[in-house]
Amino acid sequence: MDTLNDWLLGQFKGTLIVLFVAVALLLLIGCGNVSILMLARGTARLQELATRIALGASRGRIVKQLLTEAVIVSITGGALGMAFAYFAIRLITGLIPEYSIPHEVVITLNTPVLLFSTAVSVAIGILAGLSPALQFSSPHVSQMIQSAGSRSTTSHGARTRTALIIAQTALTVLMLAGAGAAVRNFVQAYAAQLGFDSHNVLTFRVNVPEKTSTTWQERVNYYNALIEKIKATPGVTAAAISGVGVPPDNNWVQPVQIVGGSLDRSRTSGFNLVGSDYFSVLRIPLLQGRILTTEEILRGAHVAVISKTFAQRYFPGSDPIGKQIIPVELSQVPRTLLFAPGMDQPFQVVGVVGDVRNDGLHRPIIPQAYLPSSIFASTGNDFLIRTTGNPSALLHAISTNIRALNQNQAVGMTYSLDEYLSMFVWSHERFIAVLFGVFSFVALGLAAIGLASVVAYSVEQRTREFGIRMALGAQQWNVLRLTLTSTARTTGAGLILGILLSVGLSDAVHRWTQSSLRDASVLAVIAGVFLVASAAACFLPARRATRIDPMVALRDS
Repeated sequence: MDTLNDWLLGQFKGTLIVLFVAVALLLLIGCGNVSILMLARGTARLQELATRIALGASRGRIVKQLLTEAVIVSITGGALGMAFAYFAIRLITGLIPEYSIPHEVVITLNTPVLLFSTAVSVAIGILAGLSPALQFSSPHVSQMIQSAGSRSTTSHGARTRTALIIAQTALTVLMLAGAGAAVRNFVQAYAAQLGFDSHNVLTFRVNVPEKTSTTWQERVNYYNALIEKIKATPGVTAAAISGVGVPPDNNWVQPVQIVGGSLDRSRTSGFNLVGSDYFSVLRIPLLQGRILTTEEILRGAHVAVISKTFAQRYFPGSDPIGKQIIPVELSQVPRTLLFAPGMDQPFQVVGVVGDVRNDGLHRPIIPQAYLPSSIFASTGNDFLIRTTGNPSALLHAISTNIRALNQNQAVGMTYSLDEYLSMFVWSHERFIAVLFGVFSFVALGLAAIGLASVVAYSVEQRTREFGIRMALGAQQWNVLRLTLTSTARTTGAGLILGILLSVGLSDAVHRWTQSSLRDASVLAVIAGVFLVASAAACFLPARRATRIDPMVALRDS
């Protein structure tokens, strides 16, 4: 059984899990970047470390010194990060989809979060500084002095730096793949053919006041009077009731029985209770037969309009007009509601209309049937109104006309249908796409900084070599190619590993976000983005190698 918390969060729970994983990946990328920089800094300090060891400093003393420096840096960064989080938290909460969490929930930094962040900062400092500290605390003193005394091609920690670059690149590519898949998922949702026209449509909720219209016929007449008042408003062209919510989420899925056929509970359909102008308001095309009439609504006639998919799936090769269907769960609704007469009778199909999205924006359309909104007269219904201009501008006039009928009648949950789609239908995909995009941008920036620092360090270490090459006649582009070749091999290996990770983890990501990391076009785009970013990051420090003065390099080495 689901808890109240599970019911409130719904699928957003999975989104939070994925985002937590994304944050963890970003943390690992940052940790790797710090380790790379500390390895380079440790190599540059070989002379100092060699001198300390020669003067009697123990390995533990050197490790303690390097770890202390790393922890101080990480705590400083953690403090800056928490300060940034404090100011950015309003921006993040503003991106959270409406009603995905209760409005009463106050999202803010608290003591456990601050303690956790502090602990993570210290742990990251220890983790990032551990490898350099161990590596530079116990080399042979003479080797350290020899390496520190000249700028040679020898590179302490080269294998460790290479492994870190490959891991950092792979994780960055994985983050970029997630962002690419999330953006593609949002674009697909936004561009999906809904099957109806959402422009210039106003929607709101009407709840009938207590002790108003206590019989079925009175309530049906009251709703019809509301519709007539709304339609009398200048600028309104059509108005209708939608008894099961606002599209594309208005669907009551239940088993359906075809009269004359066997009972098969796997045969299901979505059902909605609608007014006679419902198809006109949403401009859903009529394909065959006719739509519901106002007279049928007023008397609760047992007629139905079905969708194209319903007709093709359950009446293949035959004319569905005149056939009869029975919504199995309709008769199980509590009898405390006001029902139309003859609830046990089947519904006769009178028309076929076009399909609309009714099972999410990423899943196939399921069969749909539309019944008269008066089948049971509930105390609350959603209204859909088509207007000639901006629908929100007519809300006041519509409300005035409604109060002229009943001064106690209020309306709520007022949106234009376009606003509703943006807030409740596309917002989940948009939220994931924006946050994954931000995380990926940061990860790409960290990876670029790491690559640039490695190339800059490599140029610094190989100054004498490049000076000799240029003194012997090497061209600038040869030196540039030589500088970038090793980095290109490393990033290429990381790119391949990242793509393999993306493909391997695609099922797990799809489970929570409905995004696929196996799309070849997405992987190609993110590979191109990463290669361009890494090339730009490495090019500037690599150009320094082409500007080395051979005489200065040989004199200073």
